[in-house]
Amino acid sequence: DPNAPAETMDAWQVLEENNWEERQIPVTRAVIGHGIAYVKVLPAKSPLTGEDSATVRGVSGKRMAAFYDDLDDEWASYAIEVDEQPNKASNGEEYFFVRFYDDRAVHFLRFKGLGTEPNDWEYYGPEIIHDLGVVPVIRKTNRIDLDGHAIGEIEPVIPLLRRIDQDTFDRLIVQRFGACKV
Repeated sequence: DPNAPAETMDAWQVLEENNWEERQIPVTRAVIGHGIAYVKVLPAKSPLTGEDSATVRGVSGKRMAAFYDDLDDEWASYAIEVDEQPNKASNGEEYFFVRFYDDRAVHFLRFKGLGTEPNDWEYYGPEIIHDLGVVPVIRKTNRIDLDGHAIGEIEPVIPLLRRIDQDTFDRLIVQRFGACKV
């Protein structure tokens, strides 16, 4: 729209720079399948113009958790993102990277093993200082209840799917062992 305000056009430019028309589809699928997904928005430089912009990325609800003071809050109090796969150190030890998001920065941590002992954790300091005043993570949910439990479209039909699997198995057993009588 040529008559749109400049702020709207700037927002569209950021989304286009981040290829959001393609990246939003996996976010939507994660919300439908798992019930929850997140979008993180961090300050960056535009690859096209070199001006201040933002990086917009979707994150699976299996890799990130956001915590709220109240379930109706728009912005999280803090969020935690964990690498999906372990990394290997030069000495062969496996470790995970953790990013802790608060209203001022993204903090970078690493833990080894189960992370249950204090010595298992190392703090590397703030990875990105954003000073946005809010946690730069947005929650997307499909269905969320008053306790904060989000469910996808699949979870409610799992009992039905189990019955169909059992019915199919029972019919195959009857077919296989009943065929000998003929």
